[in-house]
Amino acid sequence: MPIGEHVILLTVTTDLNEKSTAQVTITIKVPSIALNKAFLVSASEAGLGNLPQNAIDGNLATRWSSPYSDPQWYQIDLGKRYDIKKVVLIWEVASAKDYRIEESNDAVNWTTVVQKTNMANGARTDVFDNLKGGSRYIRFYGTARTTTWGYS
Repeated sequence: MPIGEHVILLTVTTDLNEKSTAQVTITIKVPSIALNKAFLVSASEAGLGNLPQNAIDGNLATRWSSPYSDPQWYQIDLGKRYDIKKVVLIWEVASAKDYRIEESNDAVNWTTVVQKTNMANGARTDVFDNLKGGSRYIRFYGTARTTTWGYS
């Protein structure tokens, strides 16, 4: 089944030839290419259990948190070059006000693919579609936080 949302009509027939029909919606999603990949961070907040690996573990109940200073970054090694078409950042209250998404083929020379400024305070999801980049490494680079806490 292709990626996307699909509506399926399901009909059940009993032994007495009674029929019941229901409409079921199924969503097929693209798995994250960043899931459980190698990572490197500028730093992590100590002691709260919000470890760097939590940012890419696929569990929305866990998270990474940085120290309470700027700048901070989170880099993912995808293992090989990918054409990156979409980036999704799911923030808790300690979100980024100003940041950029960068890509690199060598983890040394970085190209900005998204730059955001004056983003809203609070929990939110930032989605960037139709990106034109392609690389092995991708990173979030935060330059200003929306709170006094770290990025998370």
